[in-house]
Amino acid sequence: MEQQSHREPGMASSASYQITVLGRLPDHWGAWFNGSTIRVGHGREGSPHTTMTCPEIDQAQLLGILNRLNSLNLALLEVILLE
Repeated sequence: MEQQSHREPGMASSASYQITVLGRLPDHWGAWFNGSTIRVGHGREGSPHTTMTCPEIDQAQLLGILNRLNSLNLALLEVILLE
């Protein structure tokens, strides 16, 4: 019987994440967030929100990104682990 491998993120392993915050970040800030791709959209109420797609990062880098967003007083809306 063949077993499927399912990768669980751990402290030392890396994974891709999608992070959404309330507010607008400039595209060129992607480099400040570990080379993330930044896309600005609008929520249901019409308020701007920024979605960052973070390439393969580990838990320490993820925490660093979340701390930077917190220092900018941006409300965290969602963090998704991408397969």
